[in-house]
Amino acid sequence: MAKPSRYRVVLDALENERALDVRYRSAVAEPVPPFFPNYKVMKLLSLRRQLGAAIRPAVALAPVAVAALAPGQWVLAFGASLAPKKGDDARLHILATTPRNVALIRGALESDADVHDLPADELVLGLVSIAKRVNPSDVARAIGDHIQLMATVLRMQPAERRDLALHSIDAPAALLLARYLERESAGVFVTDCHYQRWSYIVTAMADDARLVQHGVLDTEVSLPHSGNRVGKAYVRDAASAEHFARYYHVDRSKPFSWLPSLSANPYSESGVFLASSFPFIDEEIAVLRRLRKAGVPILVKLHPAHRYDGRKRELLSLANHVCGPTEDPACRAFVSHSSSMEREYAARGIPTVSIAHMGVEAASEALLALLSAPREPLAKPPLTTQD
Repeated sequence: MAKPSRYRVVLDALENERALDVRYRSAVAEPVPPFFPNYKVMKLLSLRRQLGAAIRPAVALAPVAVAALAPGQWVLAFGASLAPKKGDDARLHILATTPRNVALIRGALESDADVHDLPADELVLGLVSIAKRVNPSDVARAIGDHIQLMATVLRMQPAERRDLALHSIDAPAALLLARYLERESAGVFVTDCHYQRWSYIVTAMADDARLVQHGVLDTEVSLPHSGNRVGKAYVRDAASAEHFARYYHVDRSKPFSWLPSLSANPYSESGVFLASSFPFIDEEIAVLRRLRKAGVPILVKLHPAHRYDGRKRELLSLANHVCGPTEDPACRAFVSHSSSMEREYAARGIPTVSIAHMGVEAASEALLALLSAPREPLAKPPLTTQD
């Protein structure tokens, strides 16, 4: 069966991205101004707090800025394509959305005999890392695809045109990924992307595309373009397998449990660890204030994909220990609004509290009660020391 064109695949992927932002626009806790585009809504809300009235002209000029950035992106990609090629002998391609998730994908694949011994290439998705896997001629083809894509976007209705012009900031990387997959399609391609642009492109272009679940799946997502064929989905439970099947044609699902090593720190035995998420920062601060007043040691990890505003300083000022982006700290108890990390900590026998389920007051009281109760011995893997 013939593969769809690279240009069409990437355009469909960006239209799905727009649909995701439409969904998130309705899901965030605070009202979204009507003049905001359907693009990175949470980050725009953060920017509004920083820029004030200047946010309106900034939003108006953003599509022009994205267009102006494109030639520089292609020059950067062309330069990177001249580098010695990585993973030329690889048959297993790990396409991770963050450096941390390379280990997650590896953990999911560990027990899979059909890929365990394959020579592998690890790629953290981004313009330069993808460009290093292709040739200058591939970059030239992708530039042609980009011109075709932008010509199509310019013919759209104004609101959709503005949104997709912003989402096209990822078009050079996405088009190069499509070309890379087209050329290397006989390999096994595994990504932790759930239903964003990367997974859509991988499942459209690769013969053996696989997905690794990295967190909670959004059951309210509705996409204009359904996902493509997935050879295998590595999932946390049966419900997640069913949910993936709503978007993809999944041949097989394989349950897995991956528990990263928890890093020792001065508060491993007594502290509360907050896995922060920017949209809920006010509730997080309210909980931490109560804990701080009670003298509880606090560990905080900012969400690596979220853009924080000035409230970040207040949040971090309440912490005894601020975690690095790849640090998973040992702790006495875990709290978050609704983080997927809760499952990992609960699986280790560490008490967890959800602000989303309990509210600020009840969550605070539950944490204080947990800390005052005798601690039961926990059966869990040994800690690692954070470098």
